[in-house]
Amino acid sequence: MTAGAGATLADLQRFLADHQMQVPLRSPWPDATLGGIVAANQNSPGRMRYGSIRDLLLCATVAMADGRVIRAGRPVVKNVAGYDLPKLFVGSFGTLGLLTDLTFKLAPLPRERRTLCVPLAHRDQGIRLSRQVLALASAASGILLADGVEIAGLAEAPHSLLYSAEGLAEDVAAELEQVGNRLRREGAPLVVEVETAADAIWSGFLGEAPQDQMLARTGVATKSIGDYMQALSPSVNQQSRVLIDCASGLIYVKTSSPDRESAKRWLDGLRQAALRLAATPCCWLRRKRRSILSMFGASTPIPSN
Repeated sequence: MTAGAGATLADLQRFLADHQMQVPLRSPWPDATLGGIVAANQNSPGRMRYGSIRDLLLCATVAMADGRVIRAGRPVVKNVAGYDLPKLFVGSFGTLGLLTDLTFKLAPLPRERRTLCVPLAHRDQGIRLSRQVLALASAASGILLADGVEIAGLAEAPHSLLYSAEGLAEDVAAELEQVGNRLRREGAPLVVEVETAADAIWSGFLGEAPQDQMLARTGVATKSIGDYMQALSPSVNQQSRVLIDCASGLIYVKTSSPDRESAKRWLDGLRQAALRLAATPCCWLRRKRRSILSMFGASTPIPSN
């Protein structure tokens, strides 16, 4: 499917839904454009089911700074013979060229989508349980560990582990039965099926940020998630809400920082913990971007999406 980079993801999904298809991308923001999602490399928890943006992007047309317009890749599965240039522009934040149109792989809409939830008192237990079920993932479309999320029908818990699966009804049912049994054997206090999918929790966490909140993302190896959380200082842990994509090692942290100095200390704490593990600290700054950039002497704005 080829679409202009300025088209919104919501509009494209509505069009494809009429044909029982989808482009397997998600965004917390309804006005997010395809070009913005690609330029920011904004992968959702569904990456574990459908692949990353780099896997889904087949070709791209790009306007370069010198006025040239190049087309990289081809709209077929075996789309390159040599350098796979479309992947180069994923996560480039517009620094290499302006994306004008994009071609993606499509996937059929899933016939079934179901989610298991485990309310937990301690984050460490959720990290341990997520490792146990990760090996069972086949139809899984998200494994998240989130702080303080509200889920219909459940009392709010300090932490919640969510396991979503989608696809054919038989595949989803078989996988969730296996996952539920494994969670209970490993000591999960309660395993219940809920209506809220993992990608909805992810969208809510990232999208519902008040004006004074800062949001950061860090990428670590999945086996190092527990080490990273322990490496964070107690002050950073206490003043932050955390959402962990257990399948990809992406850790989203947000906080309300009333002043510049406390915000800088918070970001430094996240960065230092990541660097000690050779991880990848990356700030997502949808709100108050300019004030945060000025803390570190940056002069080039970062795209919203």
